[in-house]
Amino acid sequence: MPALEVSFREFRTKISGTPDEWLDRRVEMIDTDATLPGWRVLLMMMEHDIHHRSQIDTYAGINGWDVPDIYNRSAETIGGLQAQQRAKHGIEGEGNPLA
Repeated sequence: MPALEVSFREFRTKISGTPDEWLDRRVEMIDTDATLPGWRVLLMMMEHDIHHRSQIDTYAGINGWDVPDIYNRSAETIGGLQAQQRAKHGIEGEGNPLA
């Protein structure tokens, strides 16, 4: 965690003076002739982090280690609250696609 926090602070410092127009600026991809807008490149960075977090969480579960909660919520906590939310909103049954 400390390494990620340091990395985030460094990244934030590096982009702090970046003009808003750069979000629409086209960026050449390294592996194709395609270009993407700057906002998409930033989104890809976040998606990359999410991908690796999911890998780590999967290996933790397989090895019986505690899987970290996301936003201080566990899957078990949210699952336990679903029936209460369904009742609150008048949604019945486990098979409801909105559940």
